[in-house]
Parts: sequence; structure tokens; C-alpha cells
Amino acid sequence: MKSYEELIEELSKYDATIVGQELPPHSTNLMHQLNKKNAKNLRLFNDVCSRYFKFRKEVSDRKTEDLAEFVDRVVDKTNSYMDYFSTNNPFSHQQDFTSSIIPEMFYFIFSRIIESTKIPLVVQAQNNLPIECMFDLYGGGRLLFKNKRLDLSLCKKSKLALDGVSHDFVIPMLAMEIKTNLDKNMLAGIENSVSALKRTFPNCMYFVVSEFADLATDKLNYASTDIDEIYIIRNQKRASVRGNKNSKNAINKALVMELALEAVSLLASISEEQLTLEKRMKLGKLI
Repeated sequence: MKSYEELIEELSKYDATIVGQELPPHSTNLMHQLNKKNAKNLRLFNDVCSRYFKFRKEVSDRKTEDLAEFVDRVVDKTNSYMDYFSTNNPFSHQQDFTSSIIPEMFYFIFSRIIESTKIPLVVQAQNNLPIECMFDLYGGGRLLFKNKRLDLSLCKKSKLALDGVSHDFVIPMLAMEIKTNLDKNMLAGIENSVSALKRTFPNCMYFVVSEFADLATDKLNYASTDIDEIYIIRNQKRASVRGNKNSKNAINKALVMELALEAVSLLASISEEQLTLEKRMKLGKLI
């Protein structure tokens, strides 16, 4: 059995291979737990790390495969890793340990897409994203940001300056809210945030992804919001698996691939030439 120091060292080696991107969200979560060095959980974390390191080896393997094959492989490995926690999860849901696994799955898929396009974007996980920007004259002039913490986003890092004072600023192209169970209260909060975000970044695609739905599906229309799509990637309602976690469906590969293709399409669109108003006039459409 490995010591906590050995596990931390091995995880650090995997993270050292990440170049030009922030660290994967579940890896960061796991490192936080390992650094607690709780003696009674050492055997458990040996088992967890053994499985996680296999997952990382698979998703970082530079096999000559197309995007569909890569997505298929990553989803398979994610399903396998998550299945372990159906009966071996010592963490309460408040600790958010397993909830960082799905964001990490998309992190590696989107990172792969960025690598193939060479567009200077980054994948950010569990980071604050400015959804509103306000200008204030107090103190000689300043910028004020209203931020929202997002589970995953595809962004361009930039700078925004006012009176010579520079601020770190990110421009999101794609944003994702990722939940284990999506209920109506969560959705109401997301709706308000996405409306604010789209006023500042109207071209940003905003997706809500959840494993399970805890929503009425026979009364409401969820299309009447600024959310571009809501994905329930296990195709199940929460009630169907409550009390029997082994009855949950596998993550739907087709839905994950659809999200990957949305990212591909979005990145292709920002590389296209932007038509001038004069050229658009000839087409008869100005927007």
C-alpha cells in the first residue's frame, strides 16, 4: 500500500503533463483530499487513485483516433470510474468529490478539440466568469464585475483596461452548468444567470448538463429561456434511481458527442471571416 506522499507524487506527475491549460477539476479535488492525509482513508485512496490513474493514462494517451473514437473511449472510462463510487463513496454530497468527475470528462474532450484546432483558447473548470461589467466613476474610475462560478467554460483569456489599469478578463465561447440532479430551483437560478451572461456575451453558447432530472416533464416548457440546451446525460429521472444506485443508466455517448460537435462548430465559426455591413447589405441581411 502506498503512502499519501507517494500518491501525491504520482498524481503530480500526471498534472505536470498538462500544458497551456488549467488543471483538471477532479484531479484538483482528489489532490485536496490526499493532502488531508486522513490515516483511516489511506486504503480507500489507494484504491481510488489506482482507478483514477488508469483513467488519466487512457484519456491522455495520444492514440491516432478521430474525435468520435476519443469521445467513446473517454465516456467508457468515465462510466467505469464512476461505477466504483456507487458502492464505495465515503464522501457526503456536500464535499463534491464525485460531482467533479463529469466536468473532468468534458475537460479532456474540449482540451482535445482545442489542441486539434490550434485556436488559443483554454478550458476553465470551477472558475468565476464575469457575466456583467459595470463602469463606476468613484475613485477616479473603475471597473466592477459581477461574476458567476461555472463548472466548465471554453474561453479566451484577455485583458480589459480602464484609465491604464488592466484587469484579467475572459471571453467565454461556451459555458456549462453541470449537475448531478437538476431540479426546478436550480434551473430558476441558472435562467437568471444565463440571461445576464448573454447580455454581455451574446454569442456564448450555454448548456446545462445533468446526470438526472428532478423536474416535471409534463407541465413546463424549458425552451422559453436563454439556455441553449438542457442535457440529461443518463436519460433518467432522479426518482428512478433513488434508493438503488445500481439501476442508473450509463452516460449517453451520443449526447456527449453532440456537445463535442457543438464545440467543434463553435470554434469553426470564430475562424470564419466576419462580413462587413456592406457585404451583408448585398445579402439583404444585416445581422
